[in-house]
Amino acid sequence: MSPRSSFIVAVGATLLSLGVLAAAPGVYAADNVTVIMVALDYGAAPTIAEGKIRGHGSIDYTFSGKAEQVLDASLTPETVYFDVLQQGAEEAMYVGSAQGNSLSAALPADGTYVVRVYQTGAAADRNDTSKFELTLSLSDAGDGNAGVPEFLAVTGLKAGAMLNVRSEPSTRGSVVAHIPNETLLRNLGCEGSGQTRWCQVRGVEGAEIEGWVTGRFLRETGPDGK
Repeated sequence: MSPRSSFIVAVGATLLSLGVLAAAPGVYAADNVTVIMVALDYGAAPTIAEGKIRGHGSIDYTFSGKAEQVLDASLTPETVYFDVLQQGAEEAMYVGSAQGNSLSAALPADGTYVVRVYQTGAAADRNDTSKFELTLSLSDAGDGNAGVPEFLAVTGLKAGAMLNVRSEPSTRGSVVAHIPNETLLRNLGCEGSGQTRWCQVRGVEGAEIEGWVTGRFLRETGPDGK
C-alpha cells in the first residue's frame, strides 16, 4: 500500500459471508471478500489505494458519507472493476463492469457505503492476480459559484502524472495543457456537467494556462498555495 493511501486501515482478513450481499453484476453473494475501512475526509485531497485482486475474490472499501455529498471514484486498469452500494442494500447503485471505471455522483442518504473492487471473465476464471489503483474522495454537491475559493491547487495525482486542462467542461473537450501536482490556479467558477464537477481555471504568476479541469483533483488554497 502506497504512503499516499493515508487513512486506510485493514480491519478484517477474508470474510466468507456478509449476509446482505447476493451473483450477477450488481447483486452479490459474498465470497472471498476482504473488507478495508477508509476514512474519507470531506473536501480533502483524494485517497488513493493500491492493491491486488485475485481470481473471483474482491475487496470492499467501506466509508461513511452523508446525503448529497458527491463521491468521486476512479479505478485503473480497465480490466478491474468497481461497484458502489449502500451497506445493507441488495443491489448496487453503480456497476462498473457495465458503466465504466469513473464515477462522480451524489450519495442518496446518510450511511455507510461500499466500493467493491473485483475482476470478471477469463481473468477471474484463470485465478489471475491483477494490480489496481483506486482513487476516492467526497466533495460538495452544490453547483454554481456560491462560496467557491478564489484559488485552487492541483492535488492527489499519482507521482509523475499530469492533470489535463481542457477547452470545455467535459472529457470531450480538447486538451490544451497538462499541469502537475501543486500547480496554483485562479478559480474562474465551477459548475456541474453531467455527473462531474468541473472548474474553469487560469494560471497565476505568468503561467499561460486557461481552461477546465475536473474538480476531483483540486483543493482550496490561498494565493500563496497554502
